[in-house]
Amino acid sequence: MLAAGEKMTMNERARRRSTSCISRGSAAKLHHAWRFIDEVNGGTQSGQALAKASQMLGMSLNVFITINYGNTTSKVDRFDELRRDRIAPWLRKCSIKLRRQIAPTYVWVRENVAGSHVHCAIHIPVELMVEFLHLLPRWISSLENRVEGEKCRSSSFAPASLAVVQTKPVTKSVGLRRYFLKGIDPNWQKQYGVQAISQGIVDKRRSGYSRNLGPTARKRAGYRSGPVPSRVSAYARSQRVARYLAALQSQDVSKFVSKPPSVSPDAPSKLGTNTSAPE
Repeated sequence: MLAAGEKMTMNERARRRSTSCISRGSAAKLHHAWRFIDEVNGGTQSGQALAKASQMLGMSLNVFITINYGNTTSKVDRFDELRRDRIAPWLRKCSIKLRRQIAPTYVWVRENVAGSHVHCAIHIPVELMVEFLHLLPRWISSLENRVEGEKCRSSSFAPASLAVVQTKPVTKSVGLRRYFLKGIDPNWQKQYGVQAISQGIVDKRRSGYSRNLGPTARKRAGYRSGPVPSRVSAYARSQRVARYLAALQSQDVSKFVSKPPSVSPDAPSKLGTNTSAPE
């Protein structure tokens, strides 16, 4: 506790912000943000249920980015500046050029294993893909090498190396979502169907998503969160069905059938005192 009028130093604020895993609340928000955009683009809730999110049709997360800040010269995580000062302004400019709104749509997680790095899944329109892949490594270099007060176009910088930034197309959205959640608190790994793997201590915000995937946007669109599907529980159910079928063949299904409560023959019936069987 701080005394009245006393302020925390930057190091104290960093320590309070440090986390060792993705909390249950953050995992739920990340899961539903990703599931929301998947549902809009062909999930079970698409159509009338998410009619208010029609402007997000065709905006599925289609590019998987990994930025290894541990391999940069300064080793400083500048992902927040990348989103705010490079990607968002570029998408606004492209919206004007294409005469349609292209809202920043992404989810991301920070990890700190073998160096600080960020995973991000983002939507990039097909017609902008070549330009984005050309600019992304140059944006990273421009933020790494910029001089305070000096203005310089990002395209004039040499691109960051493959050791720093890599991009891949998103082919399996659900699998990638679980990969992002692998740094979850181990107490909640079964609920999300993932195997928790420690991803180190992170001093900044550990996970996040764009505003159009947040709780307010989901509620406005009529998104139903529902229970979190668990790959572990689905596997357990399949194993139980397999054991039941095997027991059925051997005529030993007693352990799968609920037994009626045992009643003493001398106990009175709730409907009367006569407990004998009807003739």
